[in-house]
Amino acid sequence: MNTRQTHSAPTTTLPTPGMPPRFERLRFIGAPADASAPGTGEQTPADPPKPAPPAGAPQPTGDGASPAQADTTDWKAEARKWETRAKENKDAADKLAEIEKSKLDAVELAQRERDEAQAELTGFKTREQVAKWKAQVSEETGVPAAALSGSTLEELQAHAEVLKPLIGSAPKGPVVPTEGTHTSTAPVTQLTDDDLKSMTPGQINQARREGRLNKLLGIR
Repeated sequence: MNTRQTHSAPTTTLPTPGMPPRFERLRFIGAPADASAPGTGEQTPADPPKPAPPAGAPQPTGDGASPAQADTTDWKAEARKWETRAKENKDAADKLAEIEKSKLDAVELAQRERDEAQAELTGFKTREQVAKWKAQVSEETGVPAAALSGSTLEELQAHAEVLKPLIGSAPKGPVVPTEGTHTSTAPVTQLTDDDLKSMTPGQINQARREGRLNKLLGIR
């Protein structure tokens, strides 16, 4: 016949501070260790993981609000603000361009006035120089300065050579017809320097004989 043996819980002798020596060997039944008590070396079971939110659901923000609830920006107001700012920038750019154009116009006007003044001064000096050359050629050839045409000394000298042979044989007055009893009193049309420029030497001689060069030759 088998005899069941029972085993009692292990006993532990615990020294108790301040207990008399005669009671130190008292044996106490050890209580089962508390699994949740600190210092036992055993860990408490972790909390079960939370289920993931369904797909497409708004994710909560740091303060617990969803993005749809947290975004309160007035995008229309923002668009109007940026549109206004862009218009102000364009107006400023247009104004700057207008100022630059005004400065450029002022510079161009000053440059044009300076060029005109320079051209006028150059023309005056040229006319003055031509007058001196005419006086010089007239003194050298005997041709009246008023009859000379040209803008350079060489042109004036060449024109004087054309007119010089006509000076000595020029008539002293207008040609008067000798036949008939009627005397013409109509003045002879006098030629100008511009007329001589387009005439040949033969035409000039013919005009001299007709008295049409008297004014240019200084004949009264």
